[in-house]
Amino acid sequence: GTWTLTTDDLDGLTVTPLIVGHDMLLLGAFKPLGMIDPLHQHDDHESIGFCLSGKLRLVIGGEESFAGPGDAWYHGAGVPHLSEALEDTVQLEVKSPPMKTWVAKD
Repeated sequence: GTWTLTTDDLDGLTVTPLIVGHDMLLLGAFKPLGMIDPLHQHDDHESIGFCLSGKLRLVIGGEESFAGPGDAWYHGAGVPHLSEALEDTVQLEVKSPPMKTWVAKD
């Protein structure tokens, strides 16, 4: 697919909002090998991730896990989390409510 929205502060991360509803957002993301999304939290939304291809190391609420194709994960609002791309990775993510950062401002 075509990745249309690039986040410049995370080297190589590319994000595409796919569809925005009233209460949720679906986005696609490409994370290149070696990209680290450092420990952070979102107080305004919860997220569910799904790995389509590649491999990620995840730390969610202090618990480390690994995600590959077909694996899903969740982090609630206010839960510290990070990810590291162990391979070039394509993932889907649902955010609820839609995080304003990823919603185009018309």
